[in-house]
Amino acid sequence: MTPRRAWLWALVAILLAAIGLGSGWVLWRDYLFEVEDFQIPGGVPVLSAVEPQRLIVPTDAPPYALHVAANGRNFVDQSGNPILIRGDSPWALLSRLSLSQIETYWRQRQQQGFNAAIMLFVGSREGSGSWDGSTPDGIRPFQNDYLFFNGDVTRLNPAYLQRTRDAIKSAAQHGITVFLYAADTWSMGRTFRPSSQQACADYGRALAAGVADLPNIVWVLGGDFTLHDSPTSVDRCFDAVRLGIRAAGDRRPISIQFTSPMTYSTLSTFWASRVDWNFLYSYAPPYQGARSAFRSDPPKPVILGETNYEGMNLQPGTPTTTLASLRRQVAWALTSGASGDFWGNDDWQFPPGWEARTWPGYQQVNSVRDVVGALPWWQMHPAGDREVVIDDRPPSTDLGRDVLDDDRVTAATDAEHTVALVYFPASVTVKVVAPFDRSGVRFVWVDPSNGSRRSTPPSANATPPGKNAAGDEDWLLEITRR
Repeated sequence: MTPRRAWLWALVAILLAAIGLGSGWVLWRDYLFEVEDFQIPGGVPVLSAVEPQRLIVPTDAPPYALHVAANGRNFVDQSGNPILIRGDSPWALLSRLSLSQIETYWRQRQQQGFNAAIMLFVGSREGSGSWDGSTPDGIRPFQNDYLFFNGDVTRLNPAYLQRTRDAIKSAAQHGITVFLYAADTWSMGRTFRPSSQQACADYGRALAAGVADLPNIVWVLGGDFTLHDSPTSVDRCFDAVRLGIRAAGDRRPISIQFTSPMTYSTLSTFWASRVDWNFLYSYAPPYQGARSAFRSDPPKPVILGETNYEGMNLQPGTPTTTLASLRRQVAWALTSGASGDFWGNDDWQFPPGWEARTWPGYQQVNSVRDVVGALPWWQMHPAGDREVVIDDRPPSTDLGRDVLDDDRVTAATDAEHTVALVYFPASVTVKVVAPFDRSGVRFVWVDPSNGSRRSTPPSANATPPGKNAAGDEDWLLEITRR
């Protein structure tokens, strides 16, 4: 063998070894690595704050979820009006769709009645189906990001940031507020590998500065993140990202998402004072979590951020989510203190063929949202056990149960008891209490599957009027006092 050929074979061997090592690294990173084991060195980051930014919203813009209301109960738009969150969950949109597809997607969602959507900023294999966090045309989130090696998180790729801005601008044109995951659990330690806590903060500041002029953003951190008794290194990185966002002058609402079976943001003593709204995560019937989160002190808006998706069910040993499951989730949440929800389906990662599939569940979820939206929902609270109706059956405490295995009746009302909304997930009879059982009261049964209404004489006992249009037994009862 000639020396030249020997060198060539040596280079080939080195290249193959490098590919093997790199593939092994990716295999470990994406399949065996546990985010709980990821250690990020450094103490509290050093940041110099700037003056709070004042978002300028065009006068002809549609309403966005811009701030938290003064009483802490819900989001308000740029005019100070309450806005009910009617959310969608296209988590992987930035990693999987082209700009033209994104524009089409937002337009369709606006036509379908959505005003909010969840979106990841940094992609990953588990979070968005993107191994390196790149867009469909190969744009990666960070500079110096090559092959198997992740770039410097403090140096955002200008092209990726521009793609993100374009996607969010497009959402704004269609009245969609983007609940943007600035840093998430799935990319942490994989496609997002900060070298220090200071790097986490510097990243947060750079990201917030890069989207400072876009009015339709609400911030989210975490995502399927384990709630810890004391903060971990990853908790502190998420918080450093939050501090970086705030140091950029950004005052938009922030929260964190924990994992199942039922959690909300202020359950964490570390995060309770750091978040502006409660992300409720529940694959069990969400009424207990919503009521508990509603009682947080000080008050913070409760949003049912993740629950069973159409075509999926992550509860072991339970059936695939049905249309009745979807209606139950949103109706329970919105009559138990939540001021919005996010619906999702099995195409959240946009797998091949997603454009040809249809998901009818959003129409029925929207029927429930429409009923709530027509009432002064922002003035309503979860009714006490004997404030509107009496359901003497004790609520289940099994967080592993399916939503179809519970038939608890829930209700919401206002402080003056001029209006109430009661959700019956099944055909059960409950007693209606004063003042809703007296003359001058109007009862209207509303079919949650299509929004159709039928008046009925008021009664001291209430029982749903048979099957709804979907062939199920769940109904909403709207009670108003004249």
